[in-house]
Amino acid sequence: MKTQTRDPKTWLQTTLIRTWSIRLAVLAVLVGFSSWGLATWLSKDSKTIQRIMPDPNAAMFGDELGTPIGAPLEYIITDPKAFLGEENGVYLVNEKYLRQNNIYPLQTKTVWFIQRSVALAALVGLVLMLLLWTVVGQLNQADAKLQHKLPRDR
Repeated sequence: MKTQTRDPKTWLQTTLIRTWSIRLAVLAVLVGFSSWGLATWLSKDSKTIQRIMPDPNAAMFGDELGTPIGAPLEYIITDPKAFLGEENGVYLVNEKYLRQNNIYPLQTKTVWFIQRSVALAALVGLVLMLLLWTVVGQLNQADAKLQHKLPRDR
């Protein structure tokens, strides 16, 4: 008397898919949390900075440092030679020094935008992997029930 058994290849594929979907879901959670940690670490040195273009003629107009470029923003600049001083909690930075030394200031809002994008992608990956794990599990159960209901060969 022969009994109907499940195909080992199908069982292996199902097991591998479910195993890897859980591993990738865990990876997505780790990526989401590590992106937050990295963004926090990068933005710990951020300061409100006003970029100044030094101008020797600016003293005639009452501004001894130079011409301000844009509005003060949160930047991450780690080179102490770039700073000219501080006024009312806003750090003044020499734009000419930044250009000569190829220093590109990083805005703090850019760091957090990238962190939110990575965290959102990780969340989508987590949801997709859990959905895949659930669907494959349901299909596996349905296949097992179907195999159980099939008539056995004699």
